[in-house]
Amino acid sequence: MAKKKAATKKSTAGGKTASRRKAPGKVAHAHKHVHEELALAPLETQALELTESSEKVRVELEQAVTGAAAVAVRKVFRLHKIRLNPAEAANLTVILFGE
Repeated sequence: MAKKKAATKKSTAGGKTASRRKAPGKVAHAHKHVHEELALAPLETQALELTESSEKVRVELEQAVTGAAAVAVRKVFRLHKIRLNPAEAANLTVILFGE
């Protein structure tokens, strides 16, 4: 039976072996900042302008979003066998997602 030779690594330019080279194409995506402008539909533009001009609408919107987030927090934790009451979920929502 013939003896098998172990495969040897060939040297590349610069004296580095293939195993030490950086893998091509790996880019840290966390450092890429892509600035995109969103094209809003006329109705979206109207809603945004109303929100920017009305304190009452901003407060209503913030309360609705916070309430929806608290419901989502309760649901997710319920799936993980942690039962929160609405007040506890609201507190965690503020801690996790800010005011």
